[in-house]
Amino acid sequence: MHCEIKALLDRAKATDDQERNEPELDIPAEISRREKRLEAIQAAKARLEARQREADQARGRSEDDGRRPRHPDGSDKGGGSYKREFGVPDDRDQESFTDPDSRIMKHAGGGSEQSYNGYTAVDAEHQIIVAAELTNCAADSQALLGMLAAVQANTGEMPAQTLADAGFRSEAVLAKVADHHGDVIVALGREGREDAKVNAKTHPHTGGDCGEIENGARRCSLPPAQVDRGGSEWLDQGGDGIASVQHEGPGQGASRVEARLHGAKSEANGVSVRAKVKWGGSNAPQSS
Repeated sequence: MHCEIKALLDRAKATDDQERNEPELDIPAEISRREKRLEAIQAAKARLEARQREADQARGRSEDDGRRPRHPDGSDKGGGSYKREFGVPDDRDQESFTDPDSRIMKHAGGGSEQSYNGYTAVDAEHQIIVAAELTNCAADSQALLGMLAAVQANTGEMPAQTLADAGFRSEAVLAKVADHHGDVIVALGREGREDAKVNAKTHPHTGGDCGEIENGARRCSLPPAQVDRGGSEWLDQGGDGIASVQHEGPGQGASRVEARLHGAKSEANGVSVRAKVKWGGSNAPQSS
């Protein structure tokens, strides 16, 4: 019995020694911290649900749709049911507590991070940034109109010619810029990859008439380009479907470059693929 009593006293002493080495716990402060944390979680949940409701409404959904696609008059469209109830976010959706305006975005190197998407518009001749915008939308296509407006706001005029990469390609956006007073040139694909296949009937502003000629090819000269040896310059041509670029004439200073356009009209409104001529140490350029 004495041994048991001694063992219990030793355990009590060890517990007392351990508690003396621990920082004093402020119970009211801990409760307050957890309450604030709970409020932040509830606010983030509410933002996710509000954002999902807006997205569902944009898709034509309503609270009483019964998870079924419906016509404006409420009749069933047929087809499969929606996976979730109206306004219910996906279980994988996330929201930042510290920066709720940011969004989870995939990165080119792999993985995803809480991010923003930034854009710059650069004067091609002087290499000066004339506009810069930041969004929380991962898709680039919707930013084209905003960047054109930003350039006009900063410079007082719309650009005579605009060159954008393939990320900005969107039939709906290109339809809106079709009447733009300048040339808006958007790549159909990425360098080193096969050009995107475009149905000219369903995407007239993206495809133009390129679907009417399967094997035809016409040449369309580009303006002379002042290029310094060792540098590079983008050379653009209004029209659709630039498949290759050829350099003609060695010449110092101005050089003439031709783009082979497959079934495209040089005067057509819409988009074109950008072409980049890279100059090495010799006079012969490399085209891509």
